[in-house]
Amino acid sequence: MLNAIRLMRELGMTFEEVDACTGRALGWPKSATFRLADIVGIDVLLHVIRNIYDNIPGDESREMYRVPPIAEEMARPRLARRQTGGGFTNA
Repeated sequence: MLNAIRLMRELGMTFEEVDACTGRALGWPKSATFRLADIVGIDVLLHVIRNIYDNIPGDESREMYRVPPIAEEMARPRLARRQTGGGFTNA
């Protein structure tokens, strides 16, 4: 997920474009990358990322697990879950 966000920004892609590339095109479910995060909940995603980051203080790859600003923005209460009309793919 974090690599998908990083590459999306580097390549100037949209959430929908990433999902088109990472869903059925790869033989994955149509939920793909960002729709899956929306279904699970961005708040849950952030909890997992922060938990990893907090628990690998000496690891050389730790910075890869810093929460991206776009995920922080999407985690705001009105945007955090697909069920409430928010999420990456409803933005």
